[in-house]
Amino acid sequence: MIFQWGPSLFLSKANEELQFEGREKEVIQKFTSKIWNQYSNNQKIGILQNLENIRAKRQGRRPVNIKEYNLKEFYGEYNGNENTMFVNLNHSSYEVLDTYLHEARHAYQEKSVKKGEGYDEHSFNMIKAENVVDENGNLYNYIEDGVGYDTACCELDANNEAMRTMLSYSEEFGSDPEYLNYLEERKNHFQDVNETLKEEREQRQEIQKEQAEKAYYRGDLSEEEYTEIKEHVEENRMDRMEKDSPYIENSLDYTKEHCEESVGQELRERMTDSKEKFESEIYKKHPDKQKLNELRQDNNQNLEYIKQQQQRYNSKENEKFDEIQKYVNENNLTPRECQNDEKYQEMLNEYSTAKEENASLRYQKEVLEEQNKQIDEVITPKEEQEEKRLPQGEEQEEQGKNIARRMEEEPEQIVAETENEELGMEEIAGEEEQETENEELGMEEITGEEEQETENEELGMEEIAGEDETEAENEEMETDSSSVDSSEGEDEDEEYTYSY
Repeated sequence: MIFQWGPSLFLSKANEELQFEGREKEVIQKFTSKIWNQYSNNQKIGILQNLENIRAKRQGRRPVNIKEYNLKEFYGEYNGNENTMFVNLNHSSYEVLDTYLHEARHAYQEKSVKKGEGYDEHSFNMIKAENVVDENGNLYNYIEDGVGYDTACCELDANNEAMRTMLSYSEEFGSDPEYLNYLEERKNHFQDVNETLKEEREQRQEIQKEQAEKAYYRGDLSEEEYTEIKEHVEENRMDRMEKDSPYIENSLDYTKEHCEESVGQELRERMTDSKEKFESEIYKKHPDKQKLNELRQDNNQNLEYIKQQQQRYNSKENEKFDEIQKYVNENNLTPRECQNDEKYQEMLNEYSTAKEENASLRYQKEVLEEQNKQIDEVITPKEEQEEKRLPQGEEQEEQGKNIARRMEEEPEQIVAETENEELGMEEIAGEEEQETENEELGMEEITGEEEQETENEELGMEEIAGEDETEAENEEMETDSSSVDSSEGEDEDEEYTYSY
């Protein structure tokens, strides 16, 4: 009899891993914001618990009981003593998923420390030193804020592992603007952490030495484990978490750029599809109202999609503007210096890109809203549109009822408003009387001017008449003289002619 235990065991493990991946992927897809937002909070906790059951079995640990966390200022918490995880559901689906993955990693760390597996020697020793508990089960070496929290091996490991998993599902989430918002927030977080790892390296090393020493003297670390941590720190070696964090930040940048293209492409396809459907139906002699109604529903979803993108680009535009302003003020840059400053120009390009994207999104929003407006005009008959408006009599009656209700609730306010209106009417009346008087005075002035003009015209006519008489007399005199001259000339001509 032949036993093929090697290959069979390998294939069995491989098949089991594939099954785990398939089941996990099926649950993960429910975190797409469009799907996730349809669930109640109880259903969301159920989905998280289902995911935890799959991942815990995959990691060989006991599943944690997941409960809803109602403190808004926190994302989540893991309690190893009670084997319980609390998750805040008041954030986006991707933040919720990241929170679960982060806290589940802490559960994995606890299991790994107990079994002595899963990490390299230094990471294992530091995670153990950071999570040791006293006789009452309380963490005495764990630091909850500042450099000690941000750069702790257990927190770096939880952040890194959660981000790795979230990036591995970028194909499933990549076209969702909410996922891009999540990536943008995590990018800022990793930038801050990696900057702290560089600038506060000495402080981090001192904290690690103190934690190791404290755990050693309390008997929670062996002499060998304590010596390893001390030598590692004194030799200024980097641990695995320090190395992984910048690498994950770079991967995050690449994924974010890829997803931005996916989101942009998704919106372009949606707009093209919407335009084709609209134009193929709206200009028909008898448009299909059912199809137009379906298109309006699609447009509303697209408007929500655009709104999500606008939130991201508005935030990006404002943040980049503030960043540019701060950079210029801190460095006292003149306009000429700004033109030659590479960092300034880089930030300016990012700001301009965000501003252009915002303008494009506003235009696309206007297009969809105009489509919906035309669809409503076709779908809703004119009779129904008119019925929606209150007739004048009913409108006045409704206004009377509103005034009566207000008289009961706020009589003093109504009286004051009425007095103000009466005073206003008196002022208006006074203004109108003044305007009338001014108009009458103006008419009198005009009448006087017209009479003066008439007199001037009469005087002018007399002058003209006198001038005409003088001109006539002059013409007569000229005529007489010219006749005399002409007669004399004629005689001379005749005399000359004849003499020849």
